[in-house]
Order: sequence, then C-alpha cells, then structure tokens
Amino acid sequence: MSTLHRLQLDCERAFRGGDAAPLLPALAGNAIPAATRIEVYRNNAREICRKALANTYPVVEQLVGDACFRSLARKYLDAHPSTSGDLQHFGREFAGSLDEAYARSQFSYLGDVARLELAIEEALLAPESGTLDLKALAGVPPDRLGDVKFTPAPSFRLVGSAYPVLSIWRSHQPDGEERVDLARGAEHVAVRRVGDDVEMRLIGHAAFKLGRALNGGASLTQAWARLSDEVRENLSDALESLTLAGGVSHFSVPER
Repeated sequence: MSTLHRLQLDCERAFRGGDAAPLLPALAGNAIPAATRIEVYRNNAREICRKALANTYPVVEQLVGDACFRSLARKYLDAHPSTSGDLQHFGREFAGSLDEAYARSQFSYLGDVARLELAIEEALLAPESGTLDLKALAGVPPDRLGDVKFTPAPSFRLVGSAYPVLSIWRSHQPDGEERVDLARGAEHVAVRRVGDDVEMRLIGHAAFKLGRALNGGASLTQAWARLSDEVRENLSDALESLTLAGGVSHFSVPER
C-alpha cells in the first residue's frame, strides 16, 4: 500500500471518529494539540453531513426537533458514511434508518415522511416530464392495447403510506396550520416536477398500485395479471388518474 493511500485511510478513519493514533505522527507540530485539531475536522464533517440531511428532510427535522435530529444524523453517518464528495445523494437510506429507529412506536410514520421528502428532492433534480399523447393512445388498435407499455415521466415519483403523509408534510410548511390526526389513515401521493417547482397530489389506492406495476416496465396485460380485483375493477379510472398526475410521458407498442 502506498504511503499516500495509507495516509488517506488514516485520515478517513480519524475524521469519522475511529482510532486517530496512526495519524498523529504524520501531523506537524502546532500550539494546538493534534488530537484537538482532529476533533475539529470530525465536528466539521458531522455538521456538513447533518446539514445535507436537514436540507433534504426539513419536515423530519421539525417533527423530531434539533437535538434529536442531530443524534439521528450522527447515527446515520456512522452507519452510512458518504462515499462521494457530492453529498446530493447522501441521505438516500435515511427513511430506512428512521424505520429501524421508530418501528412499532407512535413515531413510525417518520420514515414515510422522509420518503416523501426524498421524492420531492429527486423530482426537482430530474428532467421535466413530458405529456402523454392521448390522441395517439386512442389510435392504438383494440387488440393491441394489452401490449402497450408506458414510460414513466422522468420526475414522477409515487409514495404510499399507511399514514396521512402528505397532510403531515403540508401542515409543516410556512402557511400550514392544520393539525393532522394520524388516524385519518393512508395517503398515496404522486410527485412530479412542473417548471421549477414540484406538484403533489393525492391519488387513489388503485392508481397507486397500477402506477407501481407500470413503472416497473410491465405492459397493461402484465400489469393486469399482478393487480388485485379491486384495482382491475377501477382500471380505467386509475389510468386516467395516473395520466392527470403526470405519471406517464410516453407509450410504446412493441412488435409481436
């Protein structure tokens, strides 16, 4: 192993909170003890990562409070250290981390709030969605409709929750005033980018299930086979709901 590579590994271990002893001999003398200087870097790294998480999950931060969020961020950093100089995707597993921390507790909804916030950020970073050509779709021969495959809009995301997750998110916006009763039940949310903003709307259970199936690359016939009777009975309405929510941008009819 090269001297530079070993030094880099020693720095990474020390700045993440591990054993700093191997790094100490490599540090130049200074009026400030080496261990103290290393701790400064540790704190800076933690704070940068905490701010990255807070930028993506501001509502989660509001819900748990500053002190608790700092603790969650530190545990997350220990379990999921960043592997890139770009922190844009650092918090991708944060929802799962919250699921583990609050499973079977009164705060078990936090993971789904985080999933919604991640969907919002991903939608903002994705290309703007196109518009489905309904006239062209209407021109598909009836005997080929089952072969139709829909292309998900680039910025489209689906978030399903057993909790009123969109209502919770809205209540923690600057103009939010409503107090949300968790007993209100499930909400399924369609998220997409519109211009420089994000549009979110509630969709029904059938539209959510159909969207999940179609986003996996299934044709209508393949999706039909995977869907429950409830969704099949509402297939037309579900597809219309998905289209209005911007869930599909193009379609294709593969050659048989």
